[in-house]
Amino acid sequence: MSDEFENTQDNIEKPVQQNEITDSQNVPASVVEEFSVPEPVIAVAQDEKTDDFTTSRKEKKSAGTSWFKKNSGLCVFIVILLIALACGIYSVANGKKSYDRNILKESRNIVKIFNKKEDVSEIGTFKKEYIAVLKIEGTIEKMNQTYDQDWLLSSITDLQDDNLNKGLMLFIDSPGGTVYEADEMYLALLDYKKTTERPVWAYFGSMAASGGYYIGCAADHISANRNTLTGSIGVLYGPAVDLTELFDKYGIKMTTFKAGKNKNMLNYNSPVTEEHAAIMQSIVDEAYDQFTGIVADSRKLPLYEVRQIADGRVYTANQALYNHLIDDICSYDSALDAMKSTCFPDIESSDIDVNVIEKQRKKTFLDLLKDAEMSFKASPNPVEAVIAERFDAMPSGLLYYCQF
Repeated sequence: MSDEFENTQDNIEKPVQQNEITDSQNVPASVVEEFSVPEPVIAVAQDEKTDDFTTSRKEKKSAGTSWFKKNSGLCVFIVILLIALACGIYSVANGKKSYDRNILKESRNIVKIFNKKEDVSEIGTFKKEYIAVLKIEGTIEKMNQTYDQDWLLSSITDLQDDNLNKGLMLFIDSPGGTVYEADEMYLALLDYKKTTERPVWAYFGSMAASGGYYIGCAADHISANRNTLTGSIGVLYGPAVDLTELFDKYGIKMTTFKAGKNKNMLNYNSPVTEEHAAIMQSIVDEAYDQFTGIVADSRKLPLYEVRQIADGRVYTANQALYNHLIDDICSYDSALDAMKSTCFPDIESSDIDVNVIEKQRKKTFLDLLKDAEMSFKASPNPVEAVIAERFDAMPSGLLYYCQF
């Protein structure tokens, strides 16, 4: 029994071992390989794929960000351009509101006249006798954002033709400007006085210097604010820039063909010779003689006294009063009241109006673009910014201009 049981056990155990060996030997290699792919390999492959995808997204995002950084100026300009365009469209849409004659300030009428093409002049349509206040502000030249020579001359003519106009008060706040325009305004005011026999007074604002003072000499009486800067009786021409040595240093050749030995004088590729300096000095001296002669005639001063104080410097209101360049120091309202009582003693003050003739030029689309351009050119260096601003504001040519 025991032997049989042992044999049986052996028989049972042996087939099991043979089956295990047979099974392992008979399993196809493809099946083994299919079910034996190592998990770590899959995990590594997935990590590499994820890293590649993340890196690709970062590179694309970085590329987009760097483009905006490199072209930030262009993006800002486009935004400003769109804003300016919207403002221009709004301005055109509201262009019919050319002036408003119903604005009151301190019980005085202010006539605001905008673009000349839209101007159906209100001067001459008043129903009561009045003194006209004509504002002369900004740099005196043909036209800029604050000054318009043709409009001012036309306004003087309109006032001259209006019988209800009884006089003219000039409100001057200007550093001066070109000789031609300053003299043209001066002569137009003299013609107004001669033709109408009406009084012309002047009130100086924060600055009435050089060409601004020149125009003020057309007035019968000059009042100034106590903080006014005035005077600056002198003439400028230039600057004349000579770049010939710089051209020679860097081998730059520039040829100008001319007929007449002085035709190219003051050009930057031509040195300023003694003859050139003498020619230009004679022009400046002649303009200076004209200026000082007008001051002497207007202020009833001897010419030699005017020349002593006319060295180009500016004067405070007190200094100008001491040198007889102005008649008194007072407020704007006081100057108007004094004009009424002095020039119209027989007319009640309440019976004569004061109408301020003022042109307020609306900014055009091109003006907005110019402002945007200037903001891009603004220098972080304050000294350079001041120099750029001064050159941009200063007119060119022969000047009665105050320059600090």
